[in-house]
Amino acid sequence: AGELYNGSRNTVIGTAAGGDIGGGNANTMIGDNAGPNTESADFNTFVGFQAGFDNNRTNSITNANRNTALGAYAGYTNREGEDNIWIGTLADSADWTFYHDNEVEFVSTHGSDWYVTYNDLDGTARANNSTNVSRTTVLGNQATVIANDGVAVGYSSRIAQVGSIAIGTNATNANTNSIVLGYNGTSHSDNAVLLGNSTTTLWSAQTDATTTLGNASYRFTDVFSNKVSVNAATGNGAQIDLFADAGAADDDKWTITAANGGDFAISSFSTGSDVNLLSIDNTGNATIAGNLSLNSDRRLKTDIQSINGALETIDKLDGKRYHWKPELQKGNEQQVGLIAQEVEAVLPELVSENDKGIKSVNYVALVPVLINAVKEQQAQIAAQQKQIEALMRLVQK
Repeated sequence: AGELYNGSRNTVIGTAAGGDIGGGNANTMIGDNAGPNTESADFNTFVGFQAGFDNNRTNSITNANRNTALGAYAGYTNREGEDNIWIGTLADSADWTFYHDNEVEFVSTHGSDWYVTYNDLDGTARANNSTNVSRTTVLGNQATVIANDGVAVGYSSRIAQVGSIAIGTNATNANTNSIVLGYNGTSHSDNAVLLGNSTTTLWSAQTDATTTLGNASYRFTDVFSNKVSVNAATGNGAQIDLFADAGAADDDKWTITAANGGDFAISSFSTGSDVNLLSIDNTGNATIAGNLSLNSDRRLKTDIQSINGALETIDKLDGKRYHWKPELQKGNEQQVGLIAQEVEAVLPELVSENDKGIKSVNYVALVPVLINAVKEQQAQIAAQQKQIEALMRLVQK
């Protein structure tokens, strides 16, 4: 056990455990060389062979507090970092190196001697390591966090930048404020999320930019309010790519875009480049690149009747020229159309009303009425033509 000096409420069990504890308080060191260099630090718990070995080697009186390391070599390299948790053999804030030679035995497997060390230069400086990492959580054999506020969970999981999370065997996160979840998952950019494995790429929003689920400051938002928002950066349009069959062919690729300025479009990549097939502008005008077809199969219909009195019906309608009211922001161009209320008085089935009381006209449904009106008018013309021919025969006698 270590020697106690002027500290209090410390528990040390094991060869050289807490050997330098000095004025530290409320520490627990259990295991051969557990926390042997922890001097004047408080509230640390180190359990396992050389757990917390370097903690407060610098003898700081303000740092290296409230660390927890459970497992052989857990938290071995930390010196002044605080509020860390390391659980598992070699769980640490360092990049460990495994090597094989004939000097010091670490583990013997199948007759070969294998050893482990952290990257150590002259006993003080460390390559790719940090001795002052704080507020980290490390769980798993050989799991490593070498930057502040990181979380690594899983065998050989690793965090290299501030504020990131890696969960999964061999999950690696080398970017800032990003999340990786999955076996062999690897981060690709800052402020991003990856769920999958080593072959998984990020949701591509502005070429590996922010892609996150969360609150309104994130790209995909409002998941708890029954909606999903895609917020593009200032001056940029928003885009969603839909690729069937992993985008194996151009015909499999579709894109939904909202352009900066408001135009909305659905486009296809079948020609080798994006071509808008449906475009809608902010005034409500829509453009379709192909034909618009409506279901009209006889097998879908019942109570089928011809439209009678179509000519009389059309005669009751009056086409109008008009302008939209300025507050609607639909432009200043003169329009041609019908008044919904007037159509409703003659053909109510062609008029619908939304929840705000705004009426709309189904102009397409006017076509059958116009067809029958033309037929009725043509019948009248044919009858009149017969009368004219009869009169001409009488005149010629």
